[in-house]
Amino acid sequence: MVNKRHNSNIQVLLMPTTSAVGAKTFALFCLASFLLSLSYGSTFLLSLLIHSRGGNEHDAGSIIATAMLSTLWRWSFPGTWRMRWAQRERLRGRV
Repeated sequence: MVNKRHNSNIQVLLMPTTSAVGAKTFALFCLASFLLSLSYGSTFLLSLLIHSRGGNEHDAGSIIATAMLSTLWRWSFPGTWRMRWAQRERLRGRV
C-alpha cells in the first residue's frame, strides 16, 4: 500500500517554486556570468603578462592588491551615500 501523504510530499518537492525566467533575462545572466569568469580568469594571466614585460610576482601582487583596495574604497561610498540619503528623507518625514 502506497502512502498518499508521502507521495504528495515528493510532488511538492519536485514542483518549481519560482516563476519562469524570460529568454532575455537568461541571456543577460549568461553574458554577465561569462564576463565575470573572464575577469576572474584574467587575474591568473596577469603575472605572466607582467613577467613578459620584465616584472616579477611581487609587481603582479601589488597591482592586484591596488585593484582590490580601490574597488573596496569605491564601493564603500554608495552604501554610505544611501544611508545618509535615507536618514535625510526620514528626518523630512518622506519615508
